[in-house]
Amino acid sequence: MRMIKIVIKRCIFTIIGTIQTIIWKGNTKIESTYDNRSNQILKIYYNWDNTSNDWKENVKDEYAYDDNGNQTMNIRYNWNNETNNWRTITKYESTYDNSDNRIVHIQYSWNNTINNWIEQYKRDYEYDNNGYESLCTIHNWNDATNSWVGVYRHEYAHDNSGRQTMYILHSWQNGWIGDSKREFTFDNNGNQILYIYYEWNNGTNSWIEGGKRKDEYKYNENETIRASSAWNYGNNAWIEDYKNKVEFTYDNGNQTMYAYYSWDYETSSWNGSYKNEYTCDDNGRKLNIRYNWDIVTNDWKIVSKNEQVFDLSYSITDLILPIFLYHDFWHERVYVYNYENMLTEEISYKQAGTDWLQSGVVTWYWSHKDIETGISETTNSSSTIISVYPNPTCGQITINGQLTSANYEIYNLTGQLQKQGKLQSETTIINIESLANGIYLLRIAEKTIKIIKEK
Repeated sequence: MRMIKIVIKRCIFTIIGTIQTIIWKGNTKIESTYDNRSNQILKIYYNWDNTSNDWKENVKDEYAYDDNGNQTMNIRYNWNNETNNWRTITKYESTYDNSDNRIVHIQYSWNNTINNWIEQYKRDYEYDNNGYESLCTIHNWNDATNSWVGVYRHEYAHDNSGRQTMYILHSWQNGWIGDSKREFTFDNNGNQILYIYYEWNNGTNSWIEGGKRKDEYKYNENETIRASSAWNYGNNAWIEDYKNKVEFTYDNGNQTMYAYYSWDYETSSWNGSYKNEYTCDDNGRKLNIRYNWDIVTNDWKIVSKNEQVFDLSYSITDLILPIFLYHDFWHERVYVYNYENMLTEEISYKQAGTDWLQSGVVTWYWSHKDIETGISETTNSSSTIISVYPNPTCGQITINGQLTSANYEIYNLTGQLQKQGKLQSETTIINIESLANGIYLLRIAEKTIKIIKEK
């Protein structure tokens, strides 16, 4: 078994006269356990208990997987302080097709009266020929009829790069009825440039255009300006009503500054919103200073400072990462670990006069695993070798491996999905020419591989 543990501490400031004492108290601890195939099978959350001055169990998640590494079950427990044991709360079950696409996802709640699981809601999925989700139907469980009843249906369309070009919401009213529709158009840089909103008209039994917006982009060396306009149906013309500007600087490929401004149409000038400054040293320490715009001084004002410490001897491809998975009624969200190296510590500071004092620390503990070297990566589900080349690339990557019909996803380092699809054969070529230069994470068969896009 392999285990990762995350510990979060908070700093309590006690001021006695002119002497300030800093006392560290535990806040949150997360422990993750993995099987011999690097699947996360257990995650436990702890909170610090001031009475016992020790860690106290809070939430526990158990996971199960199929032979292909797909998560088939997640059971959640809460700690019961009265009985001093785990209380069963929720269960999620998923089934997959032969292409490892999830086709059914069901949520259950535990009923203490009958001592069994009770169905709550179900999501059914369908996919297009490129492996992109095309339909998601949501059902609620009806206790009276002992059956599933339709609630909403989400319909999607994507372009060849995986960008969503259409979304339709249907609601169940003794049959599926159109509710709203959205259409999206993108430029060659992947920016959304047109958005059209429609509403369903029951009288004409057709979609009626209810609003539309367009975005225009201007790219300069160290800034991007986006002007957004709404369509005025009375004047039959575009009216610009919002404009923002992003400024950024880089040093040897590392971002050193990011600032966001909005346009003031009354004064015809830019107003600052927020700014981040980043500095890195050769020892794996990264400092982030956050500013907000002060409307009184009409200048930037420091509001926070955070520091991250990395072990540079390990890259992201050397790590087995924990699952940060959040469920809600509409979506299932996976939060991506978006760092290039092994994160060991995150430190937050608060300002005390002209000084900065530590206010919180998050510590990451990693256990050892065997490290694969080179660009060939061994998947978790078999001994199949995945080769990705060229890396770095200026436009295309080739994936070799016996993973026909396996799904792939490409994320940027902020965790945003940039491209997804399905491997068509043992050798698949993926065009990423439309992506901006930078570092991306390629996810295949539960394996994460860093790829670099450059000119």
